[in-house]
Amino acid sequence: MRLRTVVLSLSLATALPVAAHAQTAYGRPGYGSPVAPVQVQMGPPPLRTEAVPGAPSPQHKWIAGQWAWRDNHQEWIGGHWALPPGPGYAWEAARWDRDGEKWGFREGHWRMDTAPTPKVVYQPAPPPPQPVYVPAAPPQPVVEVRSPAPFPGAVWLDGYWTWHGANHMWVGGHWSAPRADHDWRAPRWQHEDRGWRMEPGRWDHR
Repeated sequence: MRLRTVVLSLSLATALPVAAHAQTAYGRPGYGSPVAPVQVQMGPPPLRTEAVPGAPSPQHKWIAGQWAWRDNHQEWIGGHWALPPGPGYAWEAARWDRDGEKWGFREGHWRMDTAPTPKVVYQPAPPPPQPVYVPAAPPQPVVEVRSPAPFPGAVWLDGYWTWHGANHMWVGGHWSAPRADHDWRAPRWQHEDRGWRMEPGRWDHR
């Protein structure tokens, strides 16, 4: 398998304060939620050089390595190939913004890139045939700023953490048309003897 080496760069927005990006950095009207920044006292270390292996399939997306703010400390999340959680998703890279002596971190996440319509009900991916257990608990939920409802009766589907191979990845919340006589049940994580297991989101009949 052929490898290509890349050197990652960090773009720092210093002209505007972190708070100015809270509503506009991520998200598009009616699509989903901008990710609110987490303010910290220290900036990230230099990014690491990574070797990018060949893609497992044309559908995989390369998620570049990044420094994330987890459990009150800097944590390196290595680059990897990942499949989108469903049709219509695009990857939004993590971002660090400097505001004087402070820094704001916005979690990288999958975001819905297709505008919802009153006729299209979101259908989650089918659950795996066998339960999947992972060793690590999901981080704290990401704070999202919900965008205005794109049409009357739209249903908000909360964002959630999903597991991909070696780490958790955030899937941003978004709007959907309602499903008649059903309520949305958000994905949730359960801790069991074998580890952590995610129950996928689904529409429950009333």
